[in-house]
Amino acid sequence: MKAPPPGAKYRHGSLEDGPRPAPIRVDREERALERTLTRSRRSWRGPALLLLMLLVAGLAAYLAVLNRDGQGARLATPGENFLVDVAVQPANMPPVQLVVVQSPPGSRNPPGTVMTSVPRAVTFDVAGTWVVQGRFQRRETPPVTLQVPDDRAITLVFPPQEE
Repeated sequence: MKAPPPGAKYRHGSLEDGPRPAPIRVDREERALERTLTRSRRSWRGPALLLLMLLVAGLAAYLAVLNRDGQGARLATPGENFLVDVAVQPANMPPVQLVVVQSPPGSRNPPGTVMTSVPRAVTFDVAGTWVVQGRFQRRETPPVTLQVPDDRAITLVFPPQEE
């Protein structure tokens, strides 16, 4: 017969004896108390989340009102970019180059710069008077003057093609 591993204790008894009872027994009353405590901890979560959502919605509404009221009197800040939607007529034109004809002082886009292809939203880097035109192959649109940040959208119109 093999010796038991070191530190093991040999118990006398029979195989018919069941396992010893657990050292700590949890009664039904203790379980009920534990469930009650868990529920009371969770009971504040719903109202707290609802209050948080209402506060966030109120803040968003307040900021929207401030933004709407202050749009007309907005001053340009250094480093601010302005988006202008640029459309092209006729609508079936392929992408057209947007070329700067005149830019305000301080702009990184001097006259002759091809800014991007349009139709799309274009970023202008300085507030002021801009003159731009569209160019596709040898065709050009008449120059279009826009006031940034007041103008939000412009349309470049190609004259009918002569054949």
